[in-house]
Amino acid sequence: MIQELVTVWDVITDPNLFGDRFKGESWKNWRVFLKALFALALDAEESKVFQKFTERKVQPEEVSEGWLVVGRRGGKSLISALVAVYTLLFPGLRQVSCPG
Repeated sequence: MIQELVTVWDVITDPNLFGDRFKGESWKNWRVFLKALFALALDAEESKVFQKFTERKVQPEEVSEGWLVVGRRGGKSLISALVAVYTLLFPGLRQVSCPG
């Protein structure tokens, strides 16, 4: 049986998972970050946000790590927890995650 890969976008938009937590304008940049981190396609508006913060014209096809500079109360802990839970719960990602 082939298991379809659940993307981080599926997790943050599904109301049965974390969909209610990451709604709203204040999470827009974080949603773009997550899509870019997991190499998911960006729409035109998301591409503009990506270019603004990364100064890159093209989104990479693969990402091995992400570095952030975020101030107090910027959402880092919640996003870090989401990424940790997501990578642990969905087996398709275990091949790309490192031990520990």
